[in-house]
Amino acid sequence: MPTDTEKRRTHCKNGHEFVPENLVKRSNGSRECKRCKAIRYASMTPEQRARYRGDYTVTWTERPPKPLAERVLTNYVLSDTGCWVWTRTRGKTYGYGHVKSGGRMRRVHRVSWELANGPIPAGLQLDHLGRNPACINPAHLEPVTNEENQRRAAAVHTSCRRGHPYTVENTRCGSGSAKRVCRTCVRETQRRYAARRAAALSALTQPHHGER
Repeated sequence: MPTDTEKRRTHCKNGHEFVPENLVKRSNGSRECKRCKAIRYASMTPEQRARYRGDYTVTWTERPPKPLAERVLTNYVLSDTGCWVWTRTRGKTYGYGHVKSGGRMRRVHRVSWELANGPIPAGLQLDHLGRNPACINPAHLEPVTNEENQRRAAAVHTSCRRGHPYTVENTRCGSGSAKRVCRTCVRETQRRYAARRAAALSALTQPHHGER
């Protein structure tokens, strides 16, 4: 079933508006963007399209892998803000795109920058100027130090993902990291854990049926 957060969303993860003519209802009740679905279908091979339609009799033909530059530059959509929004694999936690390069998965915005400008300067990391982690447009990326990147992020994000403000009293630094931790979220998590643990212990102490 779709969560309350999903019900409140007005756009898909690639920025397309959830209007009636752009909506597809899944069997579990959640919504799917028609434009994103069409983009994924257009990028499929004939064999993938046949299997998508339910035809599993088609045999796979071996094809040489596409060059890295082609895989990067053909798997994004252009947003209204000029962002190149990655449409393939993305991380669930931070939303960065990923692509396989050299036998390992890499963040695709770093690969896109290196294709356009060469290696990232040593000691620097790429900052998304538009604060869109799925954007791979080299023009929207800037090499900065970790301290500067954290400072810019802190200036933009004034509350946690659950809406609790990052005040001095409600914020602490994570262990071994410069990232901020919301104290209210931590307390709520601890309360939920304590409630689940108490319920489990209570169930263990209850007499079983048939016992005297």
